[in-house]
Formats: sequence, structure tokens, C-alpha cells
Amino acid sequence: MREKKNYRTCVHDGKALFLAFFTFLLVMVPIVSRADSKISPDVLRFGIFPYKSPKTLIDMYGPLAACLEKKLGKKVQLVSAPDATSFFEQVKDGGYDIIIPSVTMYYKLRPVGYKVIAMGVPGFYGGIIVRKDSGITSIAQLKGKKVVAQGEFASAYLSLLPQLAAEGIVPHKNTNIQFAGKVDSLVYGVLSKKYDVAIMRLDTLDASPLDEFRDQFTILLRSSEIPQFPIAVKTSMDEDMIAIIRKTFTALSPDIPEELTLLKSLQIKKIIAATDADYQDFYEKVKGSDYFQQP
Repeated sequence: MREKKNYRTCVHDGKALFLAFFTFLLVMVPIVSRADSKISPDVLRFGIFPYKSPKTLIDMYGPLAACLEKKLGKKVQLVSAPDATSFFEQVKDGGYDIIIPSVTMYYKLRPVGYKVIAMGVPGFYGGIIVRKDSGITSIAQLKGKKVVAQGEFASAYLSLLPQLAAEGIVPHKNTNIQFAGKVDSLVYGVLSKKYDVAIMRLDTLDASPLDEFRDQFTILLRSSEIPQFPIAVKTSMDEDMIAIIRKTFTALSPDIPEELTLLKSLQIKKIIAATDADYQDFYEKVKGSDYFQQP
């Protein structure tokens, strides 16, 4: 019982969350270099892929960083980057100790010294959405339309390319496709009619404040299940520390109200131990895309 009490305290540690938020704002721009991070060897840098706004990422992952601080007894900095490219370069340079990258980006990062230790479940789905009043009712109608996706790396986008191709749609050839970076921007872009179509992870529409707009969209196409973003650490990290980090994540219980709130904010039911092998099946489905042919 004492262990659970300590954990619940870390979930609600306002001071830790404030420090995490303050640190996050400081490191968003400019990005702290690997050399700078070596100045404080007792600090763990927890890098979150910038798929949502900084405020949203703080709300989602701040409690997790605070919990790690309590369990590890050392400072955990919740950090990110301005965009996907900057995040990728920081990870390649060893700038983060713990990372939650996008699923597809992780495949490119595996050779640079990180390994998966945990993952959220269940997975999520990619989808193609349009406004209900758009007049678009079939995939064939996407030709010539303004389409938006998060990026060429986005798992929702890559997972749906084969299904689109089967319908004669090749985004870079017969649609006007753009990449917006943040998933929230996709929803607002279609809502405001800046874009006709969005290719995105569908659980974006389930979280506040975007859930209030869900009834305004039609889902034209849905992907097969995609595994959640992996939680990975440097392969050089001490094994005892890795064990504590993994246990902290996997011990989160939906039976404890505070922890259920945390899990819901991450849009998962629980976190389980995982390895690279848990992502191999999905990788086999998307590895032939242009994204993986790029350096």
C-alpha cells in the first residue's frame, strides 16, 4: 500500500509538473545539444515526439515524467523539439535518454543505440476524414483534392497508402497533398475548409477539445490496427535503471483513479513490457514506402 501511495503522490506532484513544464518550454527552442546534456549527468532527458502542441504534450506526459523522478531519485526533464526533423536529429545525436518517437520513425532510429522497453495498448487506427458537408463520399473523389497529413513519416499515412493505391489514389501524383506537422492542425484544417481531406490517427478525434467536432466528420477509410508509439531507452543505460523505468510504466493500473486518469490522457488502457519484435509485423507492412528509402 505504501508503494501505491508514493506513486499517487508523484502523479499529483504539482511542483514536479511545473518544473517539467518550465524545462519543456526552455528546450523547445533552441534545442539543447548533446554536449550540453553531458553537463548534468544526473539528469535524464525524456524526449517526446512533437506530434501535438507543447501544452498538450505537457498535459499528457508531464505526470509520467514526475513519476519517474520519484522512482529514480533523479531529475527527469520532459523535452521535445520544434518539429519531426529536429527530433530525429536529436535522437540520432544521443540527445535523449528515454524516447517516445513515432512508430515509423523508430524503425530508422533502431541502429543508433535505442531499444524498446514498453508500449501502450491497445493500438490506434489511421483514417481518412472529410467534412460531412464536403460532398466527398468515396476514395475515388480524392483526385485533385487538397489533402493534409502529419508527415511522410506518419504511421497513419503510411499504413493507408496501399489501400489508397488500390483505389487509384497516389497522393503525390493526383492530389494536392501537404504536411502539417501536428495532428491537431489536421482536424482544424479540414474543419476550416483549408483542406478537403485529412489522413490521420483517428483517436485524435476522441480527445478534448477535438471530440466536440467529431460529429462533423465522415470517416471514408480506416486502416488496420497500428501499435502505439514505443517507449525506448538508450542501449547503454544501466540495466537496473531500465528495470525501474519499465516497472514504473507497466505498474500503472486502471483500477486506481489517479492512474486511470493518466492512462486515459495517453489514450491507452495500460502499458505493457515490449521489445522491438512487437513492432516488426507493422514494419513489414510499411517498409516498402518511399519514407524508408530516404537516408
